[in-house]
Amino acid sequence: MRPTFRRSYLSHSLVILGIALGASTGETAAGQTGYDCSILSVQQLNSPGQLEANGNQAFYLGTSFSVDRNSGRIINGPLDNGLFKRVEVIDRGSKEQAFELLSVTGGYVHALLVRIEEYEATRKKPFSALYDDYVYTGNCE
Repeated sequence: MRPTFRRSYLSHSLVILGIALGASTGETAAGQTGYDCSILSVQQLNSPGQLEANGNQAFYLGTSFSVDRNSGRIINGPLDNGLFKRVEVIDRGSKEQAFELLSVTGGYVHALLVRIEEYEATRKKPFSALYDDYVYTGNCE
């Protein structure tokens, strides 16, 4: 009888562990673990304190990047945070909250804040990103 108890206990433990791991991944109900985003606008803060289109960054219009919802890692484009000292997912997002991540470099400090409106009911989720004095906007799926 004892081996049956151990096998049953082990099975239940594995089921509980599986549920706990699934709940901690930060996935949405659809099981989404990342975003594919397209940049639709790039603006820069000018000296009077207003945003204006920036010709130097115009080549990023229409470019894509990917965001890992679990780690906050951004791959490709002007927001790539692979070399940043610290990358932190501040909010994993939900039907009520936006996904938010903060990346900070070391040395001469640069900060990147990305916000994806996870709560939007549409397939394409609007995003905004602030990196130094540039503001990037677009959509993520």
